[in-house]
Amino acid sequence: MVGGEQKMKEVLDTTLREMESQGVVLLKITFGEPSSAIIMGNELQCTLPEALEMQVQGGKLIDISTMIAISTDAGKNWYFIDISGKDIQTMKKHCLI
Repeated sequence: MVGGEQKMKEVLDTTLREMESQGVVLLKITFGEPSSAIIMGNELQCTLPEALEMQVQGGKLIDISTMIAISTDAGKNWYFIDISGKDIQTMKKHCLI
């Protein structure tokens, strides 16, 4: 959806700078245990819990979300899709590998 690895790095860098300019600092990213993988066609698919801990004015904020992980080469490489805030129509339109 973003346009490749380099574009994603640029988007993340810009987002982090914007957050810091507003007084929000990313402290930590942690990942939970992935779900069991299922086979769909030629893909392995699972979900991966993610928690972002941020320092905000007045305290800390923890945002918990879930990513979809997809592998098209039997688990050698994985693609991750952040699904937070996206409806099913957006996912179907933009998240095809």
